[in-house]
Amino acid sequence: MSTLTNMQSFDLVLAAKAKMKNLPENFLVYKFSWLGDINDDATCIMEVTGAEFRAAKSGPRKGEICMVIKNTERKTFLTPSEIDALKTE
Repeated sequence: MSTLTNMQSFDLVLAAKAKMKNLPENFLVYKFSWLGDINDDATCIMEVTGAEFRAAKSGPRKGEICMVIKNTERKTFLTPSEIDALKTE
């Protein structure tokens, strides 16, 4: 199982997926980016990006879930308070 697949159970990923709603089973989060000043909770947010993936059909990674399906990328944003709330659950 790949790191990409393993990280889907992280609290941060689950929170982002819950905000996106109605995601297909093959949707995986793969990118996290801080936007704004990370030292200022008022301007700092985390951008979370994901997309639908499929298994490679050929090559050395054949059968692995590693190919992004075009035009399926979605983003959401988490505030510091939403991230902090995950730590207390």
